[in-house]
Amino acid sequence: MVLLPVPEKVPTGIGVIRSLGRAGVPLVVASPQHAPLSFTSRYVSERLHCPDLDEDTEAYVEWLIAAGQHLGGKVVLFPTTDEQLVLVNQRRDRLAPTYLYPYLSSDALLQCISKSKSLEAAQRVGLGVPSSVLVNGDITADEVVRRVGLPCVIKPDNWVKCEDGRVRRDRELRRALVDKVVRVETEEQLRGLLDELRMLGADVVAQEEIPGGCDEIFMCLVYASAAHGTIPAYVGRKTRQFPSDFGTCTLAEPMWRSEVAEYAKHWAESVGLVGIADVEMKLDVRTSEYKGIEINPRCPTWVTAALASGVNVPHMAYLDLLGHQVGRPEQTESGLWIDGVRDLAYFLTYRTGDHQGRRLRLGDYLRSLQGRREYAYFTVHDPLPGCRRLLDIAYQSVCSLSDRFWKRS
Repeated sequence: MVLLPVPEKVPTGIGVIRSLGRAGVPLVVASPQHAPLSFTSRYVSERLHCPDLDEDTEAYVEWLIAAGQHLGGKVVLFPTTDEQLVLVNQRRDRLAPTYLYPYLSSDALLQCISKSKSLEAAQRVGLGVPSSVLVNGDITADEVVRRVGLPCVIKPDNWVKCEDGRVRRDRELRRALVDKVVRVETEEQLRGLLDELRMLGADVVAQEEIPGGCDEIFMCLVYASAAHGTIPAYVGRKTRQFPSDFGTCTLAEPMWRSEVAEYAKHWAESVGLVGIADVEMKLDVRTSEYKGIEINPRCPTWVTAALASGVNVPHMAYLDLLGHQVGRPEQTESGLWIDGVRDLAYFLTYRTGDHQGRRLRLGDYLRSLQGRREYAYFTVHDPLPGCRRLLDIAYQSVCSLSDRFWKRS
C-alpha cells in the first residue's frame, strides 16, 4: 500500500498515481483540499484529508504518523514536493517506524536540495558544470560578473525554508524572483536584484547561461538503492517548455544517450542519493560537453514520460522498498509526454517566435505531436482527472475575464 500526499498545481501527483495504479498497487491519496483533482483518478482506493504542510508542520507530521498506524502493515510513502521531501527526511526518527521510504542522510539531502552543493559534488567527480557562485552577503555584483559573466541566470539555492520547526516553501523569495529563474543582462539589473534578495536574507546562485534552446536539455530518471546500485532508468529530451527560456517541460521525447546516463549515474552517486531522482543537464553547443543543471531527489512532473517508454520507476521503488527484486528496465524510443494545455499555450504564445526568435508553424507543431502519446492529465484509461483539469481551466478563465470586466467598469 502507498500513501501519496499530492500537490495540485503540477502533474507530478497524478503521474505517480497512474504509474503505481497501472501496476496494481493499492493507493491511498491525501490532500489538504477537500476535492482535489487527484481524488478523481480511478486508481485511488482511499482518499484522506490531511493538514496543510505550509500552515502547520507539526500537525502534518502527527497526521502522517496517525494515518500510517491506521492503514497498518507495510506502507510506502511517496513525497512529491520539495517541502514534503525535506520534512520526511528531517523527521525520519518519528516516521521510519511507520513508513517504508529511502531516507536520505542529512549530508545527502543538503547536497541534493542545495543547487550550489550539488554542483560542487558534480565538480568533485570531474563532471562538467556551468560557472556559478553562491551569492550571499559577502558576494558583490562585481564579483559575480568577474566569476560568471553576463548574461547570467539567478536561481534560488533552495526553495524550502526551515525555521522555528516549520518546513515550507519560501514564498517571499518566490514573489521576488517571480519565475524560478531570472535572466540578468546588465550590471545595473544585477545590482538591483541582489539588493532586493539581500533584504530577504535569501541565498541564490548566479550561474553562467548555457546557450541553446531547451531542446538541448536532457533529463535522466534515476533509481538508487543499496541492493541494486544506481540505475539510470530513462533518458529523454525536453523538446518544449513554457515559458520558452526558463520554464516547465510541456513536451518530452525519449532519447537514450549513454553519456547522459553515465553523467546522471556518477552525479547521483557523488551526492549519496538513494531513491528516485530527476537529473537534468544541458549540452553546451560551444564545447559539445554536457553540463549539470540540477538534481531533484523525487519524481519529476514528467514521470509518466518514462512510463510511455516502458519504464515504471515509481513501481521499481515500490518493489525495492518491499524487498523484491528489481529488474533493469529497457527503454523504448517511442512515446511522447505532453502537458496538453500548457503545450498549446506554448504554441499560441511563440508561434511567431520564442525568446530566441525561433518560430513554430502550425504544421511543425502538429507533426511534433505525432506518434504514441502520454498526456500529463488526459488518458482514456483514467479520464476523470483530464475532465476535471478542463473544468478547472474553464473556471479560472471565467474568473479572470470577470475580474478584467469589473476593473474596466
